[in-house]
Amino acid sequence: MFTRRFYLLFLLSLGLMLFFVGCQPEAAPVEMSPVEITESFYDWYLDYSWDAETETRRNPLSDGAYRDSIYLTGGLISQVDEVLASFDKGGFDPFLMAQDTPESFTVEAYSESAAEASTIVHALWSGSPSHDLMVDLVPGANGWQINRIRQGNPLTVEGATRLFFDSYIACVRQTFVDGAAEDCLAAADSFVTPAFVAQVEEIKADFDKGGYDPVLLAQDVPMGIALETAIIADDRATIVLQRYWGGNPIPTPMQVHLRRIEERWLVDEVSSMKAAATESLEPHAVVDAFYRWYLSYGGNPLADDAYEQSPYLTMDLMGHVAELMASFDRGGYDPFLCAQDRPEHIAVETVFMNDQTPLVLVASSFDDHFWTVNLRQVGDRWQISNVTCTVTPEGVAQAFYTWYLGNMGDRTSGEFRNLMVERAYRGSPFLSQAYVAEIDELLASFANQPGGYDPFLQAQDIPWAF
Repeated sequence: MFTRRFYLLFLLSLGLMLFFVGCQPEAAPVEMSPVEITESFYDWYLDYSWDAETETRRNPLSDGAYRDSIYLTGGLISQVDEVLASFDKGGFDPFLMAQDTPESFTVEAYSESAAEASTIVHALWSGSPSHDLMVDLVPGANGWQINRIRQGNPLTVEGATRLFFDSYIACVRQTFVDGAAEDCLAAADSFVTPAFVAQVEEIKADFDKGGYDPVLLAQDVPMGIALETAIIADDRATIVLQRYWGGNPIPTPMQVHLRRIEERWLVDEVSSMKAAATESLEPHAVVDAFYRWYLSYGGNPLADDAYEQSPYLTMDLMGHVAELMASFDRGGYDPFLCAQDRPEHIAVETVFMNDQTPLVLVASSFDDHFWTVNLRQVGDRWQISNVTCTVTPEGVAQAFYTWYLGNMGDRTSGEFRNLMVERAYRGSPFLSQAYVAEIDELLASFANQPGGYDPFLQAQDIPWAF
């Protein structure tokens, strides 16, 4: 009897042991490469958002599921915990460095040594350029683990510049918190040339008292940065970096000069340049400048009321936005972006002078996401006076005719395009396929009879305004 009880107890203990062992996260094979580890983590992360069994959506951040991942170091998990806890409203995904989830991704190797490795993740959305991440890994007890994730592709001019300045600025800010000096240039030296390091050290050595930051070319630390299009000539490149400061929506530009050494772009020099005066900006440049500042703002420009300091907005629009934000009980949307999430970037599609009043069509990195911006001349400069979202029939109609008449040409110069002959309307996101087919048939019928007219304008002439 005793033997039988002992045997049953043994089986029960063994079963419980196997059960708890089976509940543990699966160990990563030691032989997996940094690329395979990166792929495995992002495969799991993107798949987690959809539960096929219950057909419901899940969030690996709010669920805390990332904390159990064998692919992440404890340091990175703690860092993500702190980032998520710091969000008051909104925020972003620290594993994707974005607010939206990509449709797919690819991974390529960047560097690998016994002590560390890096991979490049290309997050992909249809109709949008690749959103690149640099993923740093370190060896753990069971193989490589992800230890840091940053935005940017070190193999491109824009990516190398962003990776360097993001790392450098974060390090400088941390020194203020810790109250201890740190060589922030050395901490980011993988993105700079030895000549640049020597140049910075030489400038610092000449300081008697005070001085400035020879990397940022300023005494203060910018709240955010934005990059313009790089100019590349063989193994050298120059890119304009806009620095945004707390309480001032007008950025100050500086030039960053890079050299390509062994297929990698490295910062080689920085130089100052004069900021463009807002008074001289054309309507499309005003819209572009405002949204560059808005998207690169370090916090929430709505919650912080930072937009109220913008020189690109009329006082009437500021008051309207303040009233709209106060009317939101819960949730709401961003009236400048016509969305709840922040897109990666925006682009000015076209401008139409609607009876000498500019209408600007703006597109974002989200699929088929557009809105129109009205501008008004205040004194000697243009300012944004209204933003119309395409969530109403009137908003869609305004966006379409801004696109149509803006692409048709400038009546004052007499230079026009015939969008009917070019069939350009077929690519308009504002028209249904059934209506496009109807227009095709109508235009085909004009070939058998003289004359004809513009079916969108119901006229043969082009209007000054609408």
